[in-house]
Amino acid sequence: MYYKIRMDRNREIKMVSQFQASSVYEPFMSLLKDVCEKSIKAHRGEYSMMDLQAELLGNILAVNENRKEYIRNKALCHTGLDRLLNKKAPQERINRAQDSLDIMNKKIAISDWMIKQLRAVGDGIAWRYLKYDRPTIRMLAHHEYVPVPQLDKGLITEMNRAQELFENKNDFVHNAITNVLRVGDLTFYDEKEGALKLLEVKSSDYLSAKLSRQTNHRTLIEKGVLEGWLEVKGIKIKSRQAQRPLLTFVKSIESAMDEADEKFASSRVFGDYFSVQIISTIKWLEKDNELDKMKIADSVTQRASSIFAKKDDLGLPLLSNLFAIANFIPSLAPYTIFPVPINRRIDLMVGNYLVICLMNVSGLARWLAKRGWGTQVIYKAKNRGTKHELGDIPMLKVWRPCDGIPFVKGVDVPLDLLEIAALEFWMPESIEESINTVLRQDESEISGYHNVNFLNTGKYAFD
Repeated sequence: MYYKIRMDRNREIKMVSQFQASSVYEPFMSLLKDVCEKSIKAHRGEYSMMDLQAELLGNILAVNENRKEYIRNKALCHTGLDRLLNKKAPQERINRAQDSLDIMNKKIAISDWMIKQLRAVGDGIAWRYLKYDRPTIRMLAHHEYVPVPQLDKGLITEMNRAQELFENKNDFVHNAITNVLRVGDLTFYDEKEGALKLLEVKSSDYLSAKLSRQTNHRTLIEKGVLEGWLEVKGIKIKSRQAQRPLLTFVKSIESAMDEADEKFASSRVFGDYFSVQIISTIKWLEKDNELDKMKIADSVTQRASSIFAKKDDLGLPLLSNLFAIANFIPSLAPYTIFPVPINRRIDLMVGNYLVICLMNVSGLARWLAKRGWGTQVIYKAKNRGTKHELGDIPMLKVWRPCDGIPFVKGVDVPLDLLEIAALEFWMPESIEESINTVLRQDESEISGYHNVNFLNTGKYAFD
């Protein structure tokens, strides 16, 4: 466990360092802060949501135009390098050509990174518009990746339709500015029908099998949102409402980030259930003494790893804020709505801090057992097959003992729930509330895949 953490840490810091060392870092950070602040103002009614979305879309298009230019230059670099190799040119010329190719690859990667960050601001807009309803957002994310928008006839048609909605006083979210809204082109509430609508905008009346499939899928999702459940590949995704607000360690994490500003590394340990280690990547890159860096960081890592008190304890795979940025996790709240100051939200988004999260599933089981639950860690590596495509790999079975009879009205705790709990810094009480929410259902409703929506109130509420 310890060495695996160190390897992961160095790889992710290197990835962030390329972005921080680039010439676009400072202007992009200024831009990102500006649109994040405007998104909060728009949520409060202090800025036009229409203008914000148009501005965000324009920024995404601009970054993507640069990205396309880098891709064209990369192709030219490839061609030139191949010619030099075929001609057996001097090694110095080959090295220069390879350097040019490497530069284009870095610029493309940085552009991809920037587009994801801008769309993460769009995700915050979507979460606010949908009233932080995690199950609904999970259903709206059930589709293939939506490519980066292109300034073409189709996008212009979408923008014109968005203008019509605005003029008719219909609030909406333009799906193209988000990572998470993947069904249709525009998402809005139909006040007359009292239902969420997913609008597919076409620039022509041409009918195709693809359009028919999109229409059927969109209708299925709309029905699922309305009825609170959706069947996907034989598995029911069910929407459940918790009775309590979400509880998290986010304030302690914020304090640890302040500490990392001074020492460049810090950690927090929460029993034998959960821990984090936090490294200021900017401080890390500034510090010259590699030996000192490793000693301090390794000390932090050892403390964070102390949650694994027993040899056979089962931990989740390593997770970090950079993992959350690089990988699409449908039910994960974006950092743009976290209950921390705007500068900390941006720090988490762009990797100014590397926050590595460790969760001990066995430690969680012990915590639940002390509160009267029956528990059994049930994860097996073979469960990671194609059978589990929704992240519903069972990690832990939990039940309320009844006269000594095990597995009475029990529930499986899936992998993706625990991953979200780790990346959003949940207290174990919120995992327990998720379990209780499922067990409040009728016996016949317990099976399947459940998405729990917490009350967005209290000190840990989003935004």
